[in-house]
Formats: sequence, C-alpha cells, structure tokens
Amino acid sequence: MKTVTPFLWLHKDAQAAAKFYVSIFKNARITSSNPMSVTVVLDGQTLILFNGGPHYTLTPALSLYVDCKTQKEIDYYWKKLGQGGTAMRCGWLTDKFGVTWQIIPSDLGKWISTPGGMQAMMSMVKLDMKALEKAATADALPAIGKPAERALASAGITKLSDLPKHSFAELHALHGMGPKALKILQAALRKQKLALRAS
Repeated sequence: MKTVTPFLWLHKDAQAAAKFYVSIFKNARITSSNPMSVTVVLDGQTLILFNGGPHYTLTPALSLYVDCKTQKEIDYYWKKLGQGGTAMRCGWLTDKFGVTWQIIPSDLGKWISTPGGMQAMMSMVKLDMKALEKAATADALPAIGKPAERALASAGITKLSDLPKHSFAELHALHGMGPKALKILQAALRKQKLALRAS
C-alpha cells in the first residue's frame, strides 16, 4: 500500500482536470470524486486533485515526470498534455490546469552525461530522441581496441571531448596506446573539429 500520494492544489477545475488526464493516459481511472477533490490513478500513480481556490498556485518547482520509450510516445503526450498549455524548454510543459509535466525519453540520463547531449537538450523544447542520441554519440570515443581503451581510462579519458586536454606525446606515452589507435583518435577529433593540445 502506498503511503505517499501527490496532492495538487488547483484553483477550481479538479473534476475537469481529472477527466482530461484520464482521457490521455491509457491505463487511467477516477477512483473517487466529491465537490472538493478527485482521486485519479494514471499508469499506477495515484494523484489527488484539490479544488483549493486562488490562495496558492502550482509552479514548475513540482512536476510530473512521464517516462517515454519511443518518440511516438513523446509526441503523443506532448500534444495531448500541451493542449491549451505552455511549452517550456528541455521537454517540460505546463498544462491548461497549471500542472507541469516532463515528457522525457528513458535514455535521457545517458545522453546528457555527454557535453554534446547536454547541449542538444538545452536547445530543445520538445525532446527529439534521434537528435539527442546523435549529439551524445558524437562525443563517444571510437573503437580502438581494449589495451588502448584501458590506457585512456587510466588517464581519466572517457569521451572524445577529454582528448584536447592532452598532447600527442602524453597519449603516445600511455602503456597500450599504439600508433593505429592514435591515428583513429586523431581522425575522430578532426571529424568533430577538435585537436590534441599542442606540446
């Protein structure tokens, strides 16, 4: 049994909001309703919507996070929840009842762990999975063989954008780093318009 349930203070439209959300989420239902509040379950998550009047208003400091496996899901929830609402940056939107939602792909954490992925996300309103993945993998190290990969890891180099902090001589001196691996790394750097540090 759940002991913690989000309780959302709305102005006066709790019943309308509940019907709106239940019409969007496929596994959703209203479990109780009275003139003051409505309890809904959206994909297993219980919410209580309260007709509290104008004394308090919701802000994006509290948001509901929708985990999406595909771009189709992102597009669906973005369109449906955004009807009459306000789009924000980075996959956030506030719906017409004042509730803020994050419409987020499951792999976002992995993608934004790279500088390219983070930069791509910060430039987006609705998130684009293909563009995020492309931006994130652009910073990935190319395949250079296990010995060379271990050599880079031992120097704290885990992504392509780490390489410009080092010189050719420093990389060449790493145990396990051969000329073929160095050539592959330099080609990858040129592709991203990066270069090793001058000696």
